[in-house]
Amino acid sequence: MEENVKEKEFPFADVLDIVIDRVISNGISKVLEFMTGDKLLSSQFPGVAEKCRPYLIKQHPLFDSKEMREAVADFDERFKGIGVKDKDIEKRHQIVQDWLAVQIEKYGKTIKIKPIPPGAYKSKDPIEEAVEMMGGSEKVSVKVIEY
Repeated sequence: MEENVKEKEFPFADVLDIVIDRVISNGISKVLEFMTGDKLLSSQFPGVAEKCRPYLIKQHPLFDSKEMREAVADFDERFKGIGVKDKDIEKRHQIVQDWLAVQIEKYGKTIKIKPIPPGAYKSKDPIEEAVEMMGGSEKVSVKVIEY
């Protein structure tokens, strides 16, 4: 972990993405790596986000407020009836941007966060973690492609 780093400012959208468990930004890796002090692979993001989420809520109770729960319900409501076909991608993106603009207007573009307490996160080898996720080494196969 970065020595003597007490808190750091991040885009509100990146932190909100972790807390509400919806993909609304592309910067969660920096937040999660700061909070854990670990270099992470994208396959580790969901599990690490789950571990960091309670600490973010504790640092910023607004994430567990009635107002935020209503905002997330509104976010989900906006997606009802919208598919995932190519023609819907632009519409989905616009919904996220419009909703996010409202949240940023209310809460600001950035938010300061602190790392999780020492010992609250145990670093895992990403390959070993992938093997665990797949149910054990006997179920993992590797395809070698020669060029």
